[in-house]
Amino acid sequence: MKHPRNTRNIIFLLSIVSLIVAFCLYAYMYQVSNELVDSTISARKIVKDSQTNLVQGKEIIKLHESTAAKRERLSSFFVPAENAVAAIQAIESIGDSSGASVTISSIKTSAPSDTKERIGQVTASVVISGSWGDVMQALELFETLQYQNDIKNVSLNYAGQADGSSGGGRNWQSNFDISVATIQKI
Repeated sequence: MKHPRNTRNIIFLLSIVSLIVAFCLYAYMYQVSNELVDSTISARKIVKDSQTNLVQGKEIIKLHESTAAKRERLSSFFVPAENAVAAIQAIESIGDSSGASVTISSIKTSAPSDTKERIGQVTASVVISGSWGDVMQALELFETLQYQNDIKNVSLNYAGQADGSSGGGRNWQSNFDISVATIQKI
């Protein structure tokens, strides 16, 4: 028995349509599976990054806690910007400690030039008078002042005989500029 030609054509067309549908379904499933793989990889990366950030955060907290004493001590190296008088008193107190006469001939304060910058300074021109030993001790005390400082333009001169000294005491005089760092608190 012969099949009509139309039946063959219909079966051929159905097989081609089935093949096209199967190919489209395969392409769609391939695209969906690639998107799932990509989203899984990005989710794993996010989880790994968050775990890394968590570990880094714990390390930063540990570092912050372990340096608390050092950070507290750091503030003692700077004069609070609101209290420049502390620097002036520290400079003047060296005279009592050394036995020399300490005089501040001029003083200038400078605030930070930028609002983001927090460090300024107090600059004083200082004159020290006294015996050689007293002047040297005062200079050593200035160098070891508890605050961050910078000493410039140091001069040391013989100033003559000490008043009322019968033992030949000599007076010495030292002039210099000292700058002490100030810090603004946040």
